[in-house]
Amino acid sequence: TAGINFINLATAEAINRSKEVGIRKSLGSTRSQLIRQFLGETTLITIIAMLTSLGCAQLALTILNPFLELDLSLNFSGDGALWIFILTVTIGVALLSGLYPAFIVSGFNPALALKNLISNKNSSGYNLRRALVVTQFFISQFFIIGTIIVVNQIHYFQSKDLGFRKDAVIVVPIPERATDPKGDEAIKMRTLRDELTRVAGVERASLNSTPPSSGNVSATNFRIEGKEESFGTQVKQVDGNYVDLFGLELLAGQNLADLDTATGLLVNEKLARTVGFEDANEIVGKVITMWGKNLPVAGVVKDFHTVSLRDPIEATLMMNRIVGYQTLTLQVNTRDIQPVLDELKSRWQASYPEHIFDYQFLDQQIQEFYEGEKKMSVLLGVFSSIAIVIGCLGLFGLATFMANQKTKEIGVRKVLGASIMSLVIMLSNDFLKLVLIAIVIASPIAWYA
Repeated sequence: TAGINFINLATAEAINRSKEVGIRKSLGSTRSQLIRQFLGETTLITIIAMLTSLGCAQLALTILNPFLELDLSLNFSGDGALWIFILTVTIGVALLSGLYPAFIVSGFNPALALKNLISNKNSSGYNLRRALVVTQFFISQFFIIGTIIVVNQIHYFQSKDLGFRKDAVIVVPIPERATDPKGDEAIKMRTLRDELTRVAGVERASLNSTPPSSGNVSATNFRIEGKEESFGTQVKQVDGNYVDLFGLELLAGQNLADLDTATGLLVNEKLARTVGFEDANEIVGKVITMWGKNLPVAGVVKDFHTVSLRDPIEATLMMNRIVGYQTLTLQVNTRDIQPVLDELKSRWQASYPEHIFDYQFLDQQIQEFYEGEKKMSVLLGVFSSIAIVIGCLGLFGLATFMANQKTKEIGVRKVLGASIMSLVIMLSNDFLKLVLIAIVIASPIAWYA
């Protein structure tokens, strides 16, 4: 877009330099000498721009590195590829930006140039400038549409109902896994859960393998009575408080009992549909064979998202199994959270003195799924802003040039009674058409991309 700007403004400004070209040609300058002169001017501007941009890039890295969690640097002394890149970009931009204007300006007829008979519209660069304005605003609008889409996507991530309660829920990893339902680790887990439930500000507590939505998914195959084939499912190992704590909606049957080993299973709607039951009530009581056990379906819960929203809802099964519990989740009252956290930490350290009390709010954990999209939206926003600013600078330059070209016409129109609004519309008309053409081209391509 910067290169397009330069071509636009250089070819527009060329008309003002027509007399210079006419005089130089009359004094014996060849076309190749004029091309070298104008290319030299462009190259000098490009070199100054490159040096300025390297300084800006060095400053930008201080912001970009922590933002993208990278360690990038400009190593001028030891990076040969960097020098090749700088030279290639400098020469490439100078040639692409300067070659066409140089050929246009050097090609003016000296007789017409000296008589000032070369105008904006009859110069050979006029139609090219119009095409370049469309190209420039196509690029800007493509970025703008992309930014709007990504921002809307992030809003969707943040506002979409995941099918479970995620606010005011604390997730605490359990440092010592139980190997036996009746062992010391299992007793310690249950005791701690029950103790923390009695803390003022804690409304519910649950032992489980993972929260409803997690980056850690356990999966297995199972069979169900009446069906020959096996099916795949995600598995969550949960206690009897899990459904209430996360606000999962029970559609049929009943919740799991608060036991250490499974006597029944909870399934989601997706699993019921996968095995052929459209009505949730039909699967209740059916026996599922999994991990060498035959267990009846106790109930069906409404579908909920088990991973990020990039993936569809999968068949999910829940069961009691204390040896699979990895986290303790707590629903808390966040009105005065610090005393609650202090009390939780005190009781935790009494049970696990050798381990650090570590916790995370579930909603923050879920937001981390979309860090990539958030960073992309920021970068797209920056690129869009740059494209818009460059585009508007170019358009401003061209509009100013056009206004200067039409000074006499504007004066005549005002004398004859034209209003300022009518003059603004007259001057803007051409550019508005070009911007609208760019929108018509950019919209379907951005939608497809």
